[in-house]
Order: sequence, then structure tokens, then C-alpha cells
Amino acid sequence: MVHRGILQIRGDLRKVQVVLPDHLLALLELDAADVFAGGDLQIFVEQGREIAGADVHLPGNQGHAQLLPDVGGNELLGLADDLVLRMDGVCGLELAASGGGDLPHQQEQQQIARDIPDLTPYDVKQFLDTADVSSLPIGPTKYQMSQICIYPDREAAAMAVKERLLSIRERIINGEKFSTLARLYSEDPGSARKGGELGMMSKSVFWPAFSDAAMALKPGTISQIVETPDGFHLIEVIDKKGDMFNARHILIKPKYTDDDREKAFKTLDSLRTAIVVDSVITFGTAARFYSQDPATRTNNGQMSDPITGSAYFEIDQLKPQDYEAIRDLEVGQVSEPIESLDNEGRNGNVVYKIIRLDKIVPSHTATFESDYTELLDMVSMEKRMAAIDSFLEKKIDSTYIVIDPLFGDCDFSRKGWAQKVRKED
Repeated sequence: MVHRGILQIRGDLRKVQVVLPDHLLALLELDAADVFAGGDLQIFVEQGREIAGADVHLPGNQGHAQLLPDVGGNELLGLADDLVLRMDGVCGLELAASGGGDLPHQQEQQQIARDIPDLTPYDVKQFLDTADVSSLPIGPTKYQMSQICIYPDREAAAMAVKERLLSIRERIINGEKFSTLARLYSEDPGSARKGGELGMMSKSVFWPAFSDAAMALKPGTISQIVETPDGFHLIEVIDKKGDMFNARHILIKPKYTDDDREKAFKTLDSLRTAIVVDSVITFGTAARFYSQDPATRTNNGQMSDPITGSAYFEIDQLKPQDYEAIRDLEVGQVSEPIESLDNEGRNGNVVYKIIRLDKIVPSHTATFESDYTELLDMVSMEKRMAAIDSFLEKKIDSTYIVIDPLFGDCDFSRKGWAQKVRKED
């Protein structure tokens, strides 16, 4: 059987010698100048052959050595005889029978995580019952809010953009360069200066409508107008390789007028008066009947984080316009109409809204009631690290590794390493 692996040495090392048994003839010496006072040296080893290659990478400044599994393989480097590492003037040697620093390879970590049972609220409560209060995170001030949203006339704005793109498309078909027009008109600043070119990337990087249109095009042809959450596009494919493509695009976003803003503000101001002054309708009822935000109107307008689902927001999670509207409000008060952005696309779309401040949770030690999501993440991480520690202890115990007695007095981070120090005769 052929055993493969990587011997990785990290550190600011004065001199490193890697000595393998005679049947693995390999000897390497590296001076400080070669490691640039800190670097990662990877030596690819295959049983019965000399070193297949070596690479030096930066940075790295701690004396450290590891045994790593072959990339894409499952077997660990197995040696029939002693493997001896000598590092002049360096203590802190570790030989780890798995990849990624002192942790298992990424794929192994993912498998370990999958094997951990799903956590429940009971697990979080049990953690809180046994945890030292001083170890619990201090939660920042959080806000709970509700909103009523009105969008500008998106249909009219979209029609104006489409007419503009159709004119640009006709100019390209009549001989003008796509790249020139992209520099002039595209509203994607990252690609516009490069003539609209995006570079060769996987189709999964883009919005599905964009990648589907691009993958259907032959190189050199121009797409019809494509709509994504970012706006409207024209696409020219330059090259395709499997599920990857390189394309140019021209992005134009809908523009809204002062009339759109004035009309929306007038409606929102009337709703605010009916809620706050006349008390003829509740905020929740008004949200259900008049809000145009599908994500919040069915829940009486209550806002929630689109990623975590939490109804509480820290200051840095709020849109700047939203925080500006509520920062001087008292609980229960409703803001004046504002212009803000929704969560669609990469930068959000224009939306007009009023916001009610429902609750303020002051900075505090994390609790089950108000910080469940954060505590669940904390418990999950502890469970994962415990599982990884257990995995490593078993691997250290079951993997044949011998550490030179020179390092016997070192303070190893895992107790199993001390058992691997070769006994002197």
C-alpha cells in the first residue's frame, strides 16, 4: 500500500531538518534566509520515493509542524519507521494527523458537524443553567420595529429603462462596440470601467436569470433585456467553459421621480395621522391593508432580519435611513415618512416608509428570551469544538507518530502528544 501525505512545517525557524527513514530517502535543510523569517513549508511525501516537491508560503511565525492528509485522500501518512524532525532553537513542535492547522481537514470538520444532533431550546437552556455568567456574551442595544412601506411606480420606471436599453442594443447591433457603450452607460461601477467585462466565473455567482440568459447565448451574441433584483441588463458572452462564462453587461437601474416620492409621502402621512392622531386604525391593521412589502405586511408590519429571522436589530444591522428615523423616538411612537432601501438586490431598491419603534432592549448579559439566536450559535460552536477535540484525541492515539526526545519538555497543547515522545535508551 502506498501512503501519501504532506509534512507541513510552519514558523520563524533558524534551521529545519526533516529526516525520514532510509527507505523514504529524503533530507531537507532550510536556512532562515529561505523562509524569509517566517513561512509555511510544505513537503509532499510518498512512501518509497524522495520528496516530490516543496513550496514556501508566507506568513507564519510560530514553530509548528504537522502531518496532513493528502489533498482529496483519506489515508494518513503512515511510516513503518521513525519520523524525526529537528528544529534548531524552536520549541512547540506538534505533529497533527489531520489537515488545517491543529484542526481536521475542512471536509472532516463538516462531517463532524453533520454528525452532531440538531440543537433544541432545551440544549440552550441547559447551557445557560450551567454556564458561568461572566462567560456569557454582553448583548448590544437592540431594536424591535414595524413598518408600512410604499414603493414608487416601478412599472413606469422599468418601462423607461427598457426603452433606453433597447436603444443601446440597437446601436450595438448596428456596429458600435459593446465595451464602449458599457463604459458610457452601465451603472455597475465594478465592470463599467472594464468595458462591462465580468471575468470568467461560475454561473452560480450570478442571479439565476442572469446566468441562465448568459449560458443560453453563443459567444459574440447580444441578449434581450434581462431583469434581476439589481436592475435590467444587456449581456454579451465572450467565452464559456462548462458551467463558467466570461461576459460583458450593461446594467441600468430604474429611476424614480420627485412625483413618486411626493405621492408616497402623502399616503404615508395620511396613514400616520389616522394611526397616531385620529386613532381610527391600528398600525398593524394599516400595515396589513396598505403596506406593499410582502415580507412584513402579513405580520402586522413587524420587521425581521432576512438572514436570521430575528425580530431584533442591532444598530449596525439597520439601514442608516431607518436608524436616523427612529433614534429619537420613544417606544410606541411612529416616525415621519422617510425614503429608504429594501433588502432586494445587492444594494436594495428605493422604498418609502413609516416606522414604529416597538421595543428597545438595552445592552445586557445574553438571555434566553432576547438572545436565543446568539446563544444557539454559541452552544453549537461549543458542541462542534468538543466533537473536533474528541476526534483529534482519537487520531493522536491511533496514528503512529514519534517525536524526537529533544522536544520532550515542550508544553504540548494536547496531552496525547506527550505520549508520542520517543523514550531514550
